[in-house]
Amino acid sequence: MAERDRVLIIIEKAYRGAVEAQFVDSLYFIRELNRQMGDLKPPDPQGGLDVYLRDFAVTYALDRPGPPAVELSGQNIDTLPDPRATIRALISEDVTVLADASDCDHFNRSGTALLSGVRRIAAEDMTAQWPHYRHVWFF
Repeated sequence: MAERDRVLIIIEKAYRGAVEAQFVDSLYFIRELNRQMGDLKPPDPQGGLDVYLRDFAVTYALDRPGPPAVELSGQNIDTLPDPRATIRALISEDVTVLADASDCDHFNRSGTALLSGVRRIAAEDMTAQWPHYRHVWFF
C-alpha cells in the first residue's frame, strides 16, 4: 500500500451521556479537526481523515433512533447529544468511518445495522494499515 496523507483517529471511549459530552464531545472535535485540515481533504484521494470506532464507541455507528427527550422539573429537554447524527455528518463531509467488527458483534447483540457509509473492519486488518497513515491519534 502506498504512503498516504490520511490521518487516523481511533475512538475507544464512548461518552454516553449529556454530562460527559458537555466535558468533551470527541465527535464534534473531530468534525472541527476535519474542517481545519482542509489541505488533507479530497480532491486528493490519498488525503483526508479516517475514524476507527473501537470498544463501546462502535455503538455510535448503530442505526438506531436518537436519544429520547427527557422531562426534568417540568421542562422537556430534547437537545441531548446524538452521536449517530454526528457520524452521519462526518460521512457527509468525506470522513471514512470504520467500526471494529468484533466489537460490533459484542456490543450489538440485537443485530442492528450500521449507519449507511460505516464499514466494518477486522482489528488485525486495521492494525496492518496503521503504518500507512501520516498520523494515528487516540481519542
